[in-house]
Amino acid sequence: MPIPLRTILTLDWDAYVHALHVRMAHWQVMWPHTRLSLDAGVDTGWCATLAEFHSSTKDTLESLTDEERELLVGVHQTGPNTYFFGDLHAAGTVTSAIQNPANNRTVVAALDAARSGARSLGRRPSAQQGAFYWAQINNLFRFGPATASRLLLAERPDLYFMLNSKSRSRMETITGHSLPQIIDHSNGPHNYQTMLEAIYSSPWWNTQRPREPLLASLWDGRVALLDVFAYDPAEGA
Repeated sequence: MPIPLRTILTLDWDAYVHALHVRMAHWQVMWPHTRLSLDAGVDTGWCATLAEFHSSTKDTLESLTDEERELLVGVHQTGPNTYFFGDLHAAGTVTSAIQNPANNRTVVAALDAARSGARSLGRRPSAQQGAFYWAQINNLFRFGPATASRLLLAERPDLYFMLNSKSRSRMETITGHSLPQIIDHSNGPHNYQTMLEAIYSSPWWNTQRPREPLLASLWDGRVALLDVFAYDPAEGA
């Protein structure tokens, strides 16, 4: 039986990890040609993408290689399927700014400032602090929730989750917050903050980092991995 979405934020750490295993097994059945596992060394989906983000994108956009910028956008052609966590290839302005930073220095400076700020947050920041950097990207012209979520999730998957057309409905159910104006830039940051507040109050988010390496890697990506439950391929365009 699938776990009810409304109960995910009530779980302790062990129950959350178990639920992730169960949900990942579901996706493996749905997508038999994609290797899915909570072990990033085996996986080619969510966990492998988080590992790629961790190892390859922690620098200013202009300092990254073309391949590393492709990872952020989600169009890189080798390695894991980097469209996990909402690829940005359809967002022309976003893609252009990230892949051609030398021609978009004003926007890129704002992106890098938000990315660096999120990276510097402690292990237990407030939801207000997390939402502040999300808003810096969300509010840029022609950017928005999906771009802000992916770019900051790449920096701090322990703090940020994916929010786009394919995850929005289920994330509303998981957090208990309805977001009728999430695309409206004036309300988006507040709504995202309320979702973070719900997540940061959950028992599994507040547990201590495990010592065992695989569990530690899951802990480091525990908020981003909500996408395993929230992603719905039937939603959105």
